Amino acid sequence: MKIVILDGQIITRDDLTFASLLVAGELCFHAHTYANDVISTIGDADIVLTHSCPIDKKVYDYCPNLKYIGCLSDSYAHIDVINAKKKGIAVTTVRGYATESVAQYTWAMILDAVTGMRETAQIIRSHPVIDKELLDFTYPEFGLLQNMHLGIVGFGEIGRRVSEIASGFGMDISIVTYHPDHSRASNKLEFTDLDNALAKSDIITLHKSLTESSRNLIGEDTIDIIKAGATLINTASAGLIDEAYLEAALINGRIGKAYLDVVDKEPIPENYALLALENCYLTPHIAWASHDSREAIIHKVLRNINSFLIGDMQNRIV
Repeated sequence: MKIVILDGQIITRDDLTFASLLVAGELCFHAHTYANDVISTIGDADIVLTHSCPIDKKVYDYCPNLKYIGCLSDSYAHIDVINAKKKGIAVTTVRGYATESVAQYTWAMILDAVTGMRETAQIIRSHPVIDKELLDFTYPEFGLLQNMHLGIVGFGEIGRRVSEIASGFGMDISIVTYHPDHSRASNKLEFTDLDNALAKSDIITLHKSLTESSRNLIGEDTIDIIKAGATLINTASAGLIDEAYLEAALINGRIGKAYLDVVDKEPIPENYALLALENCYLTPHIAWASHDSREAIIHKVLRNINSFLIGDMQNRIV
């Protein structure tokens, strides 16, 4: 079997390799592949692995030896699965590799928002104080999480993990999901609708997949429902937030702070409007990308390939 990796650098960075896949066949690693070069790069390969390179009908027509497409994430939006199925080409994803990573990153954002630690450190860096001046030192105010309300929109593995951590801090929690687990409900945790969660939450964190029904979930119809001064966090999917309405809400104070690991344009351009706002903090879609999560992807990809080779359906989309 010939295995081609189209865009492996996002997984390996400088600290990992796909060498373990050599047990499954000949391995051709490419750090990046431009869309126009996908067909020539795949060539006569049996297996192709891709994180975000598009695979469409034209690829299937020009690469007749292709039997298997392995996605290097839980997303397959870049794969033409309809025509893959028609051609008898298997498509798999990897799942459950980043639960702890994204939950941890979400909580780093929450703690930064609540404590103002970064702003305080910057003040000290710019204007050092000595002990006798501390009484006059003005620092960002912060409160206790146990007196705050957290809204969690989406209750898959990551949403549940974020909720578990919030319970440890003694927070009140409102969860928005199509599949409520009422056995978890208590005087500190409720399952409710989006409007109610937005209206009462000091911090709102999004953990939903992007679908047509969830696109612009935070936007024209909901932005004014949000509790004044609340913090909004998105480590889930670009497109859940209408960024034009978010920008206006950050400027007028309806939303106090926003922490976004996913935005409409990636990579983030230098002139991106949200970059100019001091109360908006952007990171480059890396909440999932801890060393441990990337290593888990490589292990899960090998298991998926081995499963395919023996005729099993592990993590198959088609």
